[in-house]
Amino acid sequence: MSVTLCLALIAGCTSRRPEHEPPSDDELARFTRGARTAFERGQREQATRYHEQALQRAYVLDNPREIGNAAYNFAVSLMGEGDLERAGKLLDEAEWELIRAGENMADVYIVQGKLALTQKEEGRALFYVKRALNHPQSQPATEHRILGALIRGEIAVDRGEILVARQLLQEAAASIGPEQGDELHAGISGLEGVVSQREDDHHLAARSFDREAALWRASGRYNDMALALERSATAHSQAGRPDFAAERLFRAARSRFAQGDENAALRLLEDAIANARSPSLRQRIVHLSDQFHAAGAGSRTEQNAPARKD
Repeated sequence: MSVTLCLALIAGCTSRRPEHEPPSDDELARFTRGARTAFERGQREQATRYHEQALQRAYVLDNPREIGNAAYNFAVSLMGEGDLERAGKLLDEAEWELIRAGENMADVYIVQGKLALTQKEEGRALFYVKRALNHPQSQPATEHRILGALIRGEIAVDRGEILVARQLLQEAAASIGPEQGDELHAGISGLEGVVSQREDDHHLAARSFDREAALWRASGRYNDMALALERSATAHSQAGRPDFAAERLFRAARSRFAQGDENAALRLLEDAIANARSPSLRQRIVHLSDQFHAAGAGSRTEQNAPARKD
């Protein structure tokens, strides 16, 4: 759970720069806008390319503030794609440059904490959370405090400290308001689901994961929505509601397939068929599975077709 939730929250921290403070160079500003637009459209690979171009342009300018911002944004984008090693090096670069520039370090430290958590380095994750909250060059906002509580809560779950995790979850929930984005609300719902599962309250876990999926959907984060639907299916199954589980797996599979992840979609449909008890639901799932197989076979046939000779 730690890796999934941690990566799911990353995109909410993609940009360090306030809207009223554009980059100091027109070309750099163009790359930065392109990255933001691509991300908002769900074009993550293109957003990553723009971030890389922005960093190269910042090197040309030899401006530590711009290099730090660009390296940070590029790192966050790479984390979303799973390139954690390269992201870590870029975050180290961002830290060095932004300290030189006298910038607020809260974003960098909290993301370094999240990166450490994905790498199962809990001690380092806690070190960076502490830095984000207490370092003299860090001015944490409410969002940083919430993320810090969620990271510490995930670590508590991993360590079996469920009462501590519940307290940290309550701390995060008490701090969040409507002004915070759907990503943070989704993070709280996701951790609530995990904690509830460990407390054997599978009904509450299922409701929490369903709410998490809805929040990711509202924010346009469809990969994370599908992951939350999978977690919801597990919780519904544990709660003794196999048809509810099958329906969530069906929805996750349909979204995965439309996103281009055919193997995951077919795996999820197999699980959905195994869970389904309702004849009508099972028929619907089987029909979708047949459509997926036909579409996959058609795609492979087209790819393998010999080139036409004129």
